[in-house]
Amino acid sequence: MATRQHGLLAALAAATMGVSGWGCGGSVVVGAGDTAGSGGAAGQPDLGGLSDGHEDGLAAGAGSPAACPPGLTACSGDCVDTDVDPANCGGCGKACAPGETCSAGKCVLQCPDDATECGGKCVNLYADNDNCGSCGVACTNQCMCYAGTCLLECAGGATTCSPCTCVWTDADPADCGGCGKACAPDEICSAGQCVLKCPGGFTKCDGKFVQTSCDPDNCGSCGAVCSHPCGCVAGMCGPECAGGVSVCGCKCTWTQGDPANCGGCGKACAPGETCSAGKCESQCSGGSVKCGGKCIDTQTDPANCGACGVACPSWLHCTQGLCQIP
Repeated sequence: MATRQHGLLAALAAATMGVSGWGCGGSVVVGAGDTAGSGGAAGQPDLGGLSDGHEDGLAAGAGSPAACPPGLTACSGDCVDTDVDPANCGGCGKACAPGETCSAGKCVLQCPDDATECGGKCVNLYADNDNCGSCGVACTNQCMCYAGTCLLECAGGATTCSPCTCVWTDADPADCGGCGKACAPDEICSAGQCVLKCPGGFTKCDGKFVQTSCDPDNCGSCGAVCSHPCGCVAGMCGPECAGGVSVCGCKCTWTQGDPANCGGCGKACAPGETCSAGKCESQCSGGSVKCGGKCIDTQTDPANCGACGVACPSWLHCTQGLCQIP
């Protein structure tokens, strides 16, 4: 028994003197001069019954990555935050596409500072007709998006009372003299004032008493015949409209901007078109902008990148309105 203990101690001493390195991986290298004991192979010390468990543990730990701090995940030997890492978004190897960033473990579109993601596209909420002020708020009719609000520039003395609609408060019975000032059913709007369609008072014309305010044969005065389809109203033959405004259907209409009467009464624009300078034109949608008479997506068009006429060099692509390396 003493001989066995003496041999074990000698083997341990030889192993200790022959160690050439003890790294983080937990490996032990024994010198070539070491001799095997009764239970060991040639070139290794005999550790007796202690050798089996310790040697297996060291071998298992060799080359394994170190544990990552809380909140990080080991991916390909690196500790990464899968909540924000675009190469490992939500999990190892789940890379985001170009132009996307990783947020809360999901790939989302990365928009410039002056743009917002709406329906998978980067849009300018201050100028986008389909997303004016916020996503999904579309400007209709002739309205355009200015500073995040749908506005309509009315001409010919007209006023914007309801959203994206021009009205003439001089003659509109629903907005007579101002928005929301409606006339009674038996009244009309004349010069911004609600007056009776056929006000009281009779005049003798050719031996008969007539109301010159509404008599088509004596409209305004005896013998003044009115053949206007709208008839004699408040002593006037048909409605009187301000300069540049036409009478369409007995209403004052701005034919230079009314899509139902574009360039003339009854000349309606097709769905999706707007009336500009008396001509029907395509109304751009989906965040596109009119450049040279065509609707262009300035987010991706290399000839109009970010704005009309801004061309990218041939080696660059237009991405999110910026010329970038593909």
